[in-house]
Amino acid sequence: MMMALGCSAFAGPFESCLNQVKKTDHRLARVESIQSCFEKNKDLISDDACFAAIKKIQTHEKSIELSEKLNSICFYDVSRFKTVDACLQKTAIFQIANNHDEALFDCYRQFQADIQQKECLKISSMMKYPAKKEYLQNHCYENAAQ
Repeated sequence: MMMALGCSAFAGPFESCLNQVKKTDHRLARVESIQSCFEKNKDLISDDACFAAIKKIQTHEKSIELSEKLNSICFYDVSRFKTVDACLQKTAIFQIANNHDEALFDCYRQFQADIQQKECLKISSMMKYPAKKEYLQNHCYENAAQ
């Protein structure tokens, strides 16, 4: 019933916050508290610590909805990707197609000045929704550097 968290992966306040969640009896309150810990500490933790913390939350605590929310915090608010490839690799964490495609768009947006048409088309091919895939493909043909 409790979350198992390793001490080495987290910053002090973040770890303390997550450890406090163990004392919460009601499941919905625990879920809200977990999300709150991520929100409150997103400026204090690294992306590695953020994603590691999600993996350490026990399965029975983690709904797809909570996982997607926590992944969004780690992906959008914590991570600072140095390359488009690093960004694209992290999009695989999203299970919901819309979230996955939005993350791909965000990777494109962050690195669009450096992306050639071929790489743009590669990103569009990773989209799950056909309409979004087609939209980005059209954009690639019209705007991406040759």
